[in-house]
Amino acid sequence: MPPESGRESEARGQLGLALRALRLAKDMSMREVSTRANVSMTMIHGIEHGEKVPSRGVLEGIFAALEPDPMVATRITALWTEARKRTHPSEAPLLDELARLRERADAAEARAATLEELWMEQRERRNASQNVEDVAQSPQMDAAVASNLLNLGDRGEFAPAASQVLEGLDRLFQFLGPPPQGLFGDIEPQLHGGGGSQR
Repeated sequence: MPPESGRESEARGQLGLALRALRLAKDMSMREVSTRANVSMTMIHGIEHGEKVPSRGVLEGIFAALEPDPMVATRITALWTEARKRTHPSEAPLLDELARLRERADAAEARAATLEELWMEQRERRNASQNVEDVAQSPQMDAAVASNLLNLGDRGEFAPAASQVLEGLDRLFQFLGPPPQGLFGDIEPQLHGGGGSQR
């Protein structure tokens, strides 16, 4: 097992490399990070070269300057926690407790995001249902239905189906017989196939 000093150096080095890689990915100079984070150039240089482990406040200032995405920030924070525990053993219990609290906060945030997503989905469903009801009750609905009916004539199965309907209606009218006198006023009904007159 390597001596403690070796593990301290390794932990600091990994943290420094991660922060340097993040800075270069953001195409920023040490001076820019120093200015935005309100941290001295000496401190930034020492951190990136594995010579220093920043305090929590300094790390947050660097994060504010570099604006890493959440996954990168979590990874670098884990490296910082390990380096801080190696170089400041007395802080280990507190750092472990902070890590547990951070995990709980992340879990609570994930649950909140899930609940918000479910709520948004239910709201969209309610809105969609309301939209369907509004369309069904709108005056334009009759025109839409009429348009759809007119388009049925373009379908190949329409003619045979219409013929069957007409034959069924013809048999029904023959069964019922002629309509009562005066039902249509001065209009005389046009009988087809007897119209029931032969029964």
